[in-house]
Amino acid sequence: MFTSAKTIAIGATAVLAAGGAMITNAAAVAHSSAPSKTYYGCASAWHHVSDIKYNARPNCRIGTHLVSWSKRGPKGATGARGPAGLQGSPGERGPRGATGPDSLASWRQCTPDLCIDADPDAGGSGGWGYDSATNSDVSSVAVDDTATLTVTLLQPNAETADGSVTVTWNPTDFSLTTPPADGTCSAYNNNQESCTFTDLSHSAKSVPFVFTAEHATPVALVTASAIVGGQQATAQFPIAITD
Repeated sequence: MFTSAKTIAIGATAVLAAGGAMITNAAAVAHSSAPSKTYYGCASAWHHVSDIKYNARPNCRIGTHLVSWSKRGPKGATGARGPAGLQGSPGERGPRGATGPDSLASWRQCTPDLCIDADPDAGGSGGWGYDSATNSDVSSVAVDDTATLTVTLLQPNAETADGSVTVTWNPTDFSLTTPPADGTCSAYNNNQESCTFTDLSHSAKSVPFVFTAEHATPVALVTASAIVGGQQATAQFPIAITD
């Protein structure tokens, strides 16, 4: 006698068989652990199954008929997609990222024999100058005010007298008010001034350019490029322009 509970399917309806279970017709199919096993039982007119046996046919009483099951039914159609689940709780805040570079810090590219000096905060004598009131580099200039950019050429090894300095800017940000007095200068397209010199034979030679601020912007850049003795050095000097 089969005594444990089994889930069976009669046609398309699943019922429970445990000594007696409801069914819907005689063509019964069961979920068994081994497809080769066959279970038999006696189904009544009231849709109950009794006398369940494994691999043996019971003698069904009058009013009942023999049913059997042994194979898994065909896979049903995929059901409809369920509703979206509830939104999960917010994740934990990630760690603080590293501090990015200062947008108003100067930048330069040098050779072993030629360099443009950094701003005062970096220990140099170039850039937009030093503000004694804030004890730091000059970092801003108001519209219509002037600001002096000092391009200081460094020749740490052999010194060469002849060379040039070119500054480039956005004409929306600045206009050049006064070029260096000791150079021969030429302007190009209202955004570039190139000056040649014959007295650069110093370990440090400062060349001033006076600009007038035209329009407010968080970061205005002036790029300086120097060519001396076949060597080239470049630097960028940012500054904020305020209303």
